[in-house]
Amino acid sequence: IDFFSHLVAPFPYDKLAHLQSSTRFGGMENASAIFYADGGFRRNGTGAGTIAHETAHQWFGDAVTEREWSNLWLSEGFATYFEELWTRHAFGDSAFQREMAGTRAQILRDPVVAARPVIDSAQTDLMKLLDANSYQKGGWTLHMLRSLVGDSAFFRGIRDYYAAHVDGNAMTDDLMAAMERSSGMKLQWFFDQWLRRPGFASIATSWRYDAASRRVVLDVEQGLRFAPYRLTLSMDITDASGAVHRVRVDIAPEHSVHVTLPLELSAAPRAVVFDPDVELLAEFHAR
Repeated sequence: IDFFSHLVAPFPYDKLAHLQSSTRFGGMENASAIFYADGGFRRNGTGAGTIAHETAHQWFGDAVTEREWSNLWLSEGFATYFEELWTRHAFGDSAFQREMAGTRAQILRDPVVAARPVIDSAQTDLMKLLDANSYQKGGWTLHMLRSLVGDSAFFRGIRDYYAAHVDGNAMTDDLMAAMERSSGMKLQWFFDQWLRRPGFASIATSWRYDAASRRVVLDVEQGLRFAPYRLTLSMDITDASGAVHRVRVDIAPEHSVHVTLPLELSAAPRAVVFDPDVELLAEFHAR
């Protein structure tokens, strides 16, 4: 509660109870009184991740509730990502990156993610919205948004969004408007790309060292499974001496892109590692 209160806003209710119950869900985020499934207590208790997830719901899902079911990710994606932020706070960056890599792996193999968008107004069986789109991909969308706009703008936007809609309802466009104000960026393309179309980025990469220009040339191909995405791609480049250089480049939403990296090297690098901080929802293929 202290962590989320600092990150977002003061706790929105007078108290918070945690109850052993017969809910059919692992946890149920009733406002001010979270129910946890009885089975977990009969085995070895309820995990800290579940508690963090349901506690985050007190802000996102309870105090601010999506106006339409198709925007369920404003509850479940938020709780999923804030659970991961709690992991980072409690256990450090390595634990956070392991969990983000784990949720990414879930997304990449989930057939619903490949077939349907996160904002799914066509789905009339509302229980089917409790899926990897609303949870894991919704959380990953927030993760990529934070990487795109930076920590200060991201959390300022989150606080503004919450303050504007506390004890009320909101839609995805409300979050987008808050993020555009906080970052000074136009973000319609980002929200459309990650929330209103199925799938994820599928990237084939290769690189070569151009001795004449003393630079690395990167080749990126997309469209292997889904239409190309607009991306920012991070790389760690280990030079001949063993020093590591972080480089970020923008990738246009085209099937084939060639980029000369803005780093001058005296010799071919020892290694190029893509997405070292686990920031991009993509499957990577080497060419």
